Order: sequence, then structure tokens, then C-alpha cells
Amino acid sequence: MNNIFIHQIYYDEKSMGNLDPRFILLDNRNGPPDWFEFYPIMNYLKNADLEENAWYGFLSPKFSSKTGMSASDVIGIISKYRDQANVALFSPAWDQLAYFRNPFEQGEFRHPGLLALSQKFIDEANLNINLKNLITHSSTAVFSNFIIAKPTYWKKWLKIACQFYEFSQENVFGETSYLDSKNKLGPHENFYSREAPIDSFDSKSLQDISL
Repeated sequence: MNNIFIHQIYYDEKSMGNLDPRFILLDNRNGPPDWFEFYPIMNYLKNADLEENAWYGFLSPKFSSKTGMSASDVIGIISKYRDQANVALFSPAWDQLAYFRNPFEQGEFRHPGLLALSQKFIDEANLNINLKNLITHSSTAVFSNFIIAKPTYWKKWLKIACQFYEFSQENVFGETSYLDSKNKLGPHENFYSREAPIDSFDSKSLQDISL
């Protein structure tokens, strides 16, 4: 694919059946089940030697159903504009990007407490961002990790991701661990019949502070 390495992650036989064969399969069957795309992306980037001008992506099995785009569509767009940018966004739910100030505010609307959790991490990581004042748009925000980018972006993402992973494992939010059942998302955020902890949902917004 001419230095375009777009992976599609699967967790089990069911999700494997939803993959586009033109993407590169990324096996996460043995990864922590609650972290979904976040963990295999982080693990891949920790161990890979990225080519300087290549494009990399890590998509969920739901990419085509959410965007209506195939691997051929994505590869064609990247191939056409590869020398004009370092990052390409393929976000679904443009109405949500337009309505809310930023994806963290959107997350707070659906899952109260997520904004405070996010700000706590950002403050401890010394990222100097006030989420209540952050304004994003379709060129600076994306949902569902649907981002294809060159290594410059992914190296920045990895640094923040490792900080967030450590933060979520070690910290306590009030009197409740981020990973316990009190912070489970509601049924509308049930992925492949599994509940997701609030911190794995929050990790999907890391790309918005990495852009």
C-alpha cells in the first residue's frame, strides 16, 4: 500500500468477521478486554519502528458501518493527499462535533463525570489545557480513533497514552477506582455485549488533545 499501514483491530471471531480484507489485521484477542482499541494501538506503537513518512492507522471493526467507507476509499484519499498533510480524520457523527464545544463536553453530556476525570488527568500530566474552554471542530477533533497519521502524530499520542494508562491504573477518583463497576458506562456504550469502563471511553478522546 505504498507506505500506508492501516490496521483494523479485532477481539474475537465475531469482530474478525467485520473486517475489511484490504486493511491489515491486528489481533487483540489476548489484550485487556476493557481497553478496546486503546491497548493494541499503544502496544503496537511501543514495539514498532515507524517509517518516517509512512501513514499509520488503527481502526475498530465498526469503521465501515460507522463511516460508510471502505479500505479502498481510505487508501485512495491518503494516497491522493499524502504529501499535503500529516494527519487525516475520518470522523463519524459530524453533528456531535458541530454541536458541542469539544468531544469531552459531548462525553460529559452522555456520561456525567467524564469531564472531571479528563481534566484531572490533563492537570496531572501538565498538558495545560482547560477542557471547559477548549473549542474544537471537524479539523481538530475525531471520534472513535478514526485517524490516519504520520509518526510525528503517533509519537505524541503514545506519550500521552502511556501517561493516561498509568494514571488510570494507579489513581482513585473520589473513593472509587476508575476501573471498578461504579464507573461503568451505560448500556448505550456496550461494545460487543461488554460494558466499557469510563476510562476506556475517555481514552478515545486522547486523539483530540494530541492533534
